[in-house]
Order: sequence, then structure tokens, then C-alpha cells
Amino acid sequence: MTKIVLSYRRDDTAGHVGRLTDRLCTRFGREAIFRDLDSIAPGRDFTLAIHEAIDACDAVVVVIGREWLVSARPDGQRRLDDPGDFVRVEITAALERPVQVIPVLVEGAQMPAPQDLPSALVPLAYRHALEISDSRWDYDVQRLIDVLDPLSPETLTEPVPVTPTRPRRRPLVLAAVASVVVATVAVAVLSFGGDDDPSLSAAGSATTTTAPDPATTTTATTTSAAVPATQPSQSIGQGPENVSPALPGPGDSAAPTPVDTSSPRSAPPAQAPAPAPAPAQPTADPVAGTWSGTVSDGGGGTFFISLDVQPGCALGQTCGSVYVSGNECLGDFIFYALSGGTYEFTVANFAPTSGPSCYPGPGEYLTPQGDGTLSYTTSYGPYGTLTRSS
Repeated sequence: MTKIVLSYRRDDTAGHVGRLTDRLCTRFGREAIFRDLDSIAPGRDFTLAIHEAIDACDAVVVVIGREWLVSARPDGQRRLDDPGDFVRVEITAALERPVQVIPVLVEGAQMPAPQDLPSALVPLAYRHALEISDSRWDYDVQRLIDVLDPLSPETLTEPVPVTPTRPRRRPLVLAAVASVVVATVAVAVLSFGGDDDPSLSAAGSATTTTAPDPATTTTATTTSAAVPATQPSQSIGQGPENVSPALPGPGDSAAPTPVDTSSPRSAPPAQAPAPAPAPAQPTADPVAGTWSGTVSDGGGGTFFISLDVQPGCALGQTCGSVYVSGNECLGDFIFYALSGGTYEFTVANFAPTSGPSCYPGPGEYLTPQGDGTLSYTTSYGPYGTLTRSS
């Protein structure tokens, strides 16, 4: 279960957070969402409750409105400059832990610049923000849900193929039922027909029939003259050895008559078509290997990145690892989606040695180039070209 902490200021974005909470509770369950108004019992130590919630969560969503940065106390001091401010405590605790920290901008707010934040909150300025506007609320909130739970089936760009089920055999079942009904009616007619029916004998004792030995003969015997000898009774799709003996009529005492098995038999029912082969499941094989390169961080700087993508990796599987210099990020590389010739990955499960600013989530794109290199792009800025190491 994905557990989420919502960090916000009541006097800044309480209405937006209320709507967002309802939507997240619908998707993840109310017990998975922590926000101070609902989740901290009266009299509980506020700081302790926050640290416990962040220790147990998977992501912290920081909701930022127009007044979030400048909100001040009655004495005029900016709240973010107070080490005991509960919003500052929440964000600082999240940045110190290997959890997802996602800034969410509402009311047209802008992402704060590093120089506008206390030193403890500066790493927040480098987190890629997601904007939720009132005019496209549902769409933007769904984008946030996709980031919070990137591996859920409904968020994959292309569904994982499912092996088709075997064809249904309803026609054969209906044919078998029809045969049983016909046989039942025939028995009823033979058993209860009147004495004046010329096709039936007078009442009398029934004689026994001899079942054929499949290994030595194909001839069956019967005591009934009611069934023509040239059309023996037969089970659906069975051979001569399974010919059902004709039922004796009431009072039929005639000697057994050999059944002519040389007459044409009805063709057996058509065989059910073989199941179609399962469609091939997409893999990341075209980008398998070890790749590395120096890429732009999207802001004028550069960093080194190394990828190890294992062959045979299918959608939703962990393909290998990714390493990013600078903040020493080392985590799992998971095949997330395939669109055309571009392979999208998500990063998760950072090693404990990774820096606090490592950002898990989707948005890592690899596109094979004709010259044997990979084009590396992201949804949050960095881009470059990677070459194969092995």
C-alpha cells in the first residue's frame, strides 16, 4: 500500500488540500493518507507524530500556494524561518529520508528559488514540481497519482499482453444436449407406444444384447426392430466400437439381428480451433547493456550517469540499476512504458548511501540511435547522449 503525507498550510491551501485528500483517499484508501487535521489525535506530540508518519510513508506531497513562501506569524516573522514551524519540520524530515518529495503548485503559485528558502529546505527547490490547476483538476490530479503509484496497471502506457483463454466449446455441448434429448424422446416412444402402432411389437419381456468386443469385431447386436439396421445409434464423435445398441420395444422377442455397420456415418464434429499464440510481451532488449555518459542537468551544469539494463526485462520488471554522480544516487531501474521506439523507465529503491535529494519516480527516457548510442531525456530537465560500455 502506498502511504502519503500531505504537507500544507491551512491558511494557504486548505480548500485545495481538502479536494486533493478526497481524490487520494478514493485511489489509495483513507488509512493511507496522513494530514495533520485528520491524522493527529488531540494532545499528541505534533513533532513526534510527523516524524513517525514520514518514517512510515512512501511519499510526501508538499502543496504550495501563493502565500506558502511569505506566510508570517503575528509578530511579522516569516514562518519558514522558524525551526519549529510545522511545515518546515515536515519538509526537513522528508528531505532527510529516502522518500519521494513532490512539490505540488496550486493557485498559480511559482516554485520557490533556492535563495528564498532556509538552508534546510534548499533541496526542495531542486525537486521537479507538478502543477494542479482548477481548470483541469481531474487531469492534473491523475498525473500526480501516476507519479505516486507508477507501477499500477492502469497507469502503464501500454498494457502488458495477456495470454488468450482457450476457445469456448459451447457448440459441442449444445450438440451433446440435443442428442440426449432426442434419445430420451425415442425411449419414451418405444416404452409407451400403443399396441396399434405398427412400428412396435406387443408387450413382452426384453431380451439382452451383446456388447461388441472392440478388439475383435465391429458388429453390434440388438433385439429391437424399431431402429432400422442400416442406421445404428451412435454417440457424438465416437467410432464403431462405441455404437449404442438399439433399445428393445415392448414385447419384442425377435432374435438378435446383426447391425449393418457398412452404412455411412455422420461426420464427427469439427475440431475446436487451436488457441491463438500469445502476443509477444515487449522487452527492453533494444537498450540492454551498460551505458554511460556526461549529460546536462538542464540548468547549465553537467553530471555523470551510468545505466545497467539487463536483457529480457519486461514491462513492470526491474531491469538493473542507475547511478548518478553529484548526489551519489544509486537505485533500481524499472521498465515502465514503451511508446514507439522510446523506452521509459522509473527509478526506485535508492541505496542507503544515496544523497537525500535523489528523486524516485518515472520520466527517464531512452531512445536507440542509428549510430549505436542512446538518447537520454527526462521529464524534469536533464538530457544527453549515452554510449555503450559493454
